[in-house]
Amino acid sequence: MTTDLELVNRVRTGEIQAFANLVERYERTVLAVVQAEVRDPEAAQDLTESTLLLAYRHLGKLPDGSQFGPWLLR
Repeated sequence: MTTDLELVNRVRTGEIQAFANLVERYERTVLAVVQAEVRDPEAAQDLTESTLLLAYRHLGKLPDGSQFGPWLLR
């Protein structure tokens, strides 16, 4: 299994598929956290997608790629 650090490093070099792998790994968790707060399935899905998009855009601010999961959930 590829680690978060490896995937983050691959994303940083331009490999978009590596981010898709991170999304597959964390999308359900993010959705569960959002659903616990929002309670509207459509809004929760939209917020989850927005969260993942923001994570992609701000990946350069992540100092330690091995901490992707905790960083994303913050």
